[in-house]
Amino acid sequence: MKKALELENVHYKYERLTSLIGILQMFTAEIVEIAGAPANCLNDALFEIELEMQENNEQFKNLIWKNGGRRMKEVVEMACMLLEMGTDTYMKSKYMLLAASGAHPGDRHFFEVLFDRVEKKRPLLIEDKRGGAA
Repeated sequence: MKKALELENVHYKYERLTSLIGILQMFTAEIVEIAGAPANCLNDALFEIELEMQENNEQFKNLIWKNGGRRMKEVVEMACMLLEMGTDTYMKSKYMLLAASGAHPGDRHFFEVLFDRVEKKRPLLIEDKRGGAA
C-alpha cells in the first residue's frame, strides 16, 4: 500500500511539472509582448522544474530498483526467457502462469502486463508439428 502511495506521489509530481512546462512554453511565446515581467522568473521556474525532476527520478529509482535491483533483474530475466521460448512452450507457460495466478489479482495483473510486453517483442511464428517455424 505504501508503494502505491509513493508511486501516486511520483505521478502527481510528474503531472505538476508537465503542467509547469506547458505554462512556461506559453509564457515564453508571449514574453515579448508582456511589459514588466520579472527578469528571472523564467530561469527560476526552470530551475525549480529541474530540481523537482531530479528528486522525482531518484524517488522513482528507489521504488523500482529497491533491494539492489533484484526484483527488476528477475522480471527482466523472466521476460528474456519468455522471448527465447518456442511458440508452443511459450503458450503453455503463459496459460499455466495466468491460471495459477487467478486467485491473486495483483499477480495476475503482473503476468498480464508481462505477457503483453513480451508479445509485442516476440516474432509472430507458428510452429508446425516438426517444431519448425512456418
